[in-house]
Amino acid sequence: MTKTLTIVALGAATAACGKASEAHDEARFFTMEADSNASGAGAQQSLSAEASKTLLPLDLSDMKKWDFAKTWHASEWANQFGALPWKYDHVLPQPDGNIVLILDSKGAPQLQAVDGTPASADGIWEVDVTLPQLRSGVIVAPLWLYNQKTRDEIDFEFIGTKGLQVTVHTYPNRQHSENAVQLFWGQNMSGRRMRLGIEVDQDGGTITMLVDGKVVHRFAKADLTSFPTSDMRPLIEMWAIKPSYANLVSWAGPWDGFGDEENMTMVVHGYTYRPRS
Repeated sequence: MTKTLTIVALGAATAACGKASEAHDEARFFTMEADSNASGAGAQQSLSAEASKTLLPLDLSDMKKWDFAKTWHASEWANQFGALPWKYDHVLPQPDGNIVLILDSKGAPQLQAVDGTPASADGIWEVDVTLPQLRSGVIVAPLWLYNQKTRDEIDFEFIGTKGLQVTVHTYPNRQHSENAVQLFWGQNMSGRRMRLGIEVDQDGGTITMLVDGKVVHRFAKADLTSFPTSDMRPLIEMWAIKPSYANLVSWAGPWDGFGDEENMTMVVHGYTYRPRS
């Protein structure tokens, strides 16, 4: 049981470690304006009917350590590619409904939807978060989707202090295929409150990435080397890279550790999943 779920914790890191040797599309760079793949009135209004609604708090009231029959679970095991282990007590539900994720010298937070949350191939996943003070060597992933059997994966990740990367990972014929786009590169997003959304239409062959209700990139099946085909569940996490992995250092920058009183805090204000209508 623990071994199986650990695969989820390692999915994005494994892909990152393989960047130097595995085939993937060259990353593309965009600024705060939506890119050309997301232009047009139809693209901009993908979530127009829902974008102004406040997301409900993420309900962790049934979460129990090691109980994977519930809807969500905070991880408590080693992170092979991280400098710090995942720690259950670093995901803290608050009386006001917020969820506080803390990364410090003792551990890292990872919150993943588990068996009580149905996996889905299509729909819209959204999260309302306040980002931490971003640091070199730390991956902040406020929302990503994963299937641990097929290893299909769709990511929002803030890469150290470099910017936001959105990525689709697939493994056709057990070969890693990565399609990455870098957004807001060189802009300091520390402390910003953002609403991030992933809209997946597998039959239509599109994956739409949204920030504050606006399309910032759309992956089209016709343009990718491979496309997700399986049901996925969401995760939310922060982790510091293991300095001994040169590929991770090249990707996210060097990690110089925390002092005893230092930490990074990300706040999840709300979350929702909606099936496609």
